[in-house]
Amino acid sequence: MYIEDTDTVRYVYRLLHEEGLFLGSTSGINVAAAVRVAQGLGPDTLVVTVLCDSGANYQSRLFTVNG
Repeated sequence: MYIEDTDTVRYVYRLLHEEGLFLGSTSGINVAAAVRVAQGLGPDTLVVTVLCDSGANYQSRLFTVNG
């Protein structure tokens, strides 16, 4: 399964703003893939993923504020 970079970043920021989880891109790609799998399996299915990295390693690239 291929996950676009834009989807990865969207989930990283969504997890930060909606759940208060400061995670990195590996976690973002895991969540994006889990959501895609869940959508294909239906509402009565449980999908589990691992949030395996912190956003601290990505502060200079992913969380840089311009201006």
